[in-house]
Amino acid sequence: MTKQDQITNAMDRFYNSQKITIRTPRWVQGIPLGSRCWYHIIEDVVRYCCYRMELEELDIIVKLEENSNCCGESWQKSANKYGMRICTKQSLRDIIATICHEMVHVQQWVDDAWNGDGEREAEDRQYQLADDYWNWKGME
Repeated sequence: MTKQDQITNAMDRFYNSQKITIRTPRWVQGIPLGSRCWYHIIEDVVRYCCYRMELEELDIIVKLEENSNCCGESWQKSANKYGMRICTKQSLRDIIATICHEMVHVQQWVDDAWNGDGEREAEDRQYQLADDYWNWKGME
């Protein structure tokens, strides 16, 4: 078995382990009704980040909004409950990067490891994580 097969098998086991609960709305203004694959992608990105960041047993709510003052924001509700709001008026790559950015904040809360407000680390990592996800999924 190749190293890539081993990584894929480990990720598949994690994805199917039910240790992460992700809730997304089923309809959002600005996302066409025929674009249900967006929800799958959004949930998949959150699961990918959880795998990469070794985060388990979390409840993460992702809210999608067409009109927002920023690309995204996140908050901690309790030790294992987190939320994020993602603006949908971005390209798909930027939406994925924004989710990755907010997931870095989730990791900072879980690990209780912040440098300042945590923004520099989140900004430094968001596109690398997004591109890693993009490449892992074979998207071009």
